[in-house]
Amino acid sequence: MAASAPPREEVYLDSNVVFYSASADREFGAPCSSILRDIQEGRVRAVASALVVSEVANAMFRTGRAAGMERVVAALTSLPIQFRDVTEPLASEGVRLAREASASPYDGIHAATMQALGLRIILSADRDFDRFRGLTRVDPRGYARLG
Repeated sequence: MAASAPPREEVYLDSNVVFYSASADREFGAPCSSILRDIQEGRVRAVASALVVSEVANAMFRTGRAAGMERVVAALTSLPIQFRDVTEPLASEGVRLAREASASPYDGIHAATMQALGLRIILSADRDFDRFRGLTRVDPRGYARLG
């Protein structure tokens, strides 16, 4: 279920927030940049899987922005985000959750990582996360600056 209120607890950051900011997407670029600015300035505490780093680089590559991959990854990894490793148990649980939710295994791994960390809020434009039980997706367009 998508929510419009900004999160006030530790949240999970999906890769599309970074990609839409980096690509200056017409619809999502500005709100995603606002989220990243709030993370940088400490208004939002974010966690992400290390998988997010490769997903962002892959999105840059797939959309003809390969020249900017390293710059965007460096900017992402310089943010005060706690990156969590993808372990075999998380990957297996992610595949199971993805099957249950009829979603991508990558999204399942993110959901499994969130479960393992006790997180329930994900900042993401991806509506597929609405299919996972126990997760609340905050759409970047509904995000409002904390403070």
